[in-house]
Amino acid sequence: MKILKYIALLISVFVSGIVSSQNISLNTGMYHYKGDLQPTTKVNSVSNWLWGYGLSVGKQFNNGLEINVAFDLFKVGLNEVKLDSNKNFRSDIKSFSGSFIYHLNLRKATKLTPYVGLGFGTILFSGSSDLQDRNGETYFYWSDGSIRNEVESYENTFTSKKLKRDYNFETKTTEGNALLVKAILGVDFKTGNKTAFGINAAYNYTMTDELDNISSGGKDAYIYAGVSFKYFFDKRTALQEKNKPYKGVDYNEIRYGDVDQDKVKDWTDEEQNTPKNAKVKGNGKAVDSDKDGVPDYADLEPNTPDTAFADANGIALTDEQFYIYYLLYIGDIYPVSEFYVKNFHKIPAKYRDEIGRMALIETHKGEFKTNEEAIKQELNTLRIKMDNEKEIKTFKGGM
Repeated sequence: MKILKYIALLISVFVSGIVSSQNISLNTGMYHYKGDLQPTTKVNSVSNWLWGYGLSVGKQFNNGLEINVAFDLFKVGLNEVKLDSNKNFRSDIKSFSGSFIYHLNLRKATKLTPYVGLGFGTILFSGSSDLQDRNGETYFYWSDGSIRNEVESYENTFTSKKLKRDYNFETKTTEGNALLVKAILGVDFKTGNKTAFGINAAYNYTMTDELDNISSGGKDAYIYAGVSFKYFFDKRTALQEKNKPYKGVDYNEIRYGDVDQDKVKDWTDEEQNTPKNAKVKGNGKAVDSDKDGVPDYADLEPNTPDTAFADANGIALTDEQFYIYYLLYIGDIYPVSEFYVKNFHKIPAKYRDEIGRMALIETHKGEFKTNEEAIKQELNTLRIKMDNEKEIKTFKGGM
């Protein structure tokens, strides 16, 4: 009665697990019996590995721990192939179990997630043996390696009939239930946002010695090795919770985006605000043909000599102009410096030196007025004739 209550409890846990789970997994693999019967080392019988399948549900937490509930249907069995012993059995098993699984590198950005676990549960088993052929003839194993329908004796050598095993386990032997402890090892390979493929194995130790219908003091066990396919529900897993801030992010835009449309992707673009149609290098920086520190698209003098310094507009500065800047900034005539610097690029090249000399002379004489409005008025009266005979004013007031 106690075991039935325990089974009922496990079933209720399994059902509730489905309701509150975050993932469901379909499992299939092979089971290999380990117990009192030992296979011969001379004959490797594939019938000692038997297929099974199962279903499990899990709930995962942020610390990498997962609670897993599983239901499995499978068979275990073994066929001795020996001269002095030819025992065999096969047990149909239903297993209910719950496990604690720890994912080793859940927090790392990787598709592979290895895990280890420890589980507890119960099994219901029903054992049988292959003792007769399809015609109901009982197997008798003789020392010459043959199987006959009579016990081995000299007289029966002439009267017995040779038989062949049909591997139909028709004779019921044992039935029962037992507690189970299992150690789990596996790895999941994430194949999508909600799917994962897994390879896993488990060593299952039972609290019974009756799976094989032979009791010799040791408990029976079995090994499982198989694969799984896991599906994650909309309920968040720990990994999904970790990636919550990135939900809705357009990763294609990050990968292929080009904000300034210079044909250099943003994630490699070292200058992401170049004007449209500006000529750029492979790293996204605007081309500066004369290497004066001013990109071609903003350079008003694109052929500045290598030995010359240029202003913010790419125009070469002479020694006189440098000296004028110096005098204007250190003197008590700052408004003049503002006009001169901001409007320098508007002055035709062939007139710059002339204006510079004029400004230099006026600066040396100390005749520049300190009143800003007066300076503007005086500078606005300076006119220069261009080649096309049109008059322009060189500074703010007239430009």
